[in-house]
Amino acid sequence: MTEAPMITSVCHCRGCQKMTGSAFSLTITLPASGLEVTKGTSVQGGVKGDEVFHHHCPEC
Repeated sequence: MTEAPMITSVCHCRGCQKMTGSAFSLTITLPASGLEVTKGTSVQGGVKGDEVFHHHCPEC
């Protein structure tokens, strides 16, 4: 992270439950300029639509 999170939250919606395989997801919201991948590439995925991007480590 190159900038402080704008929001930190816990979500219990069905989409986040499916995405994480658990009862909830822990999420931070950053501006697009606030994420810098320093090794490898992140994997984008998620369930919220075109305006929201979820970045994941490809190994986790």
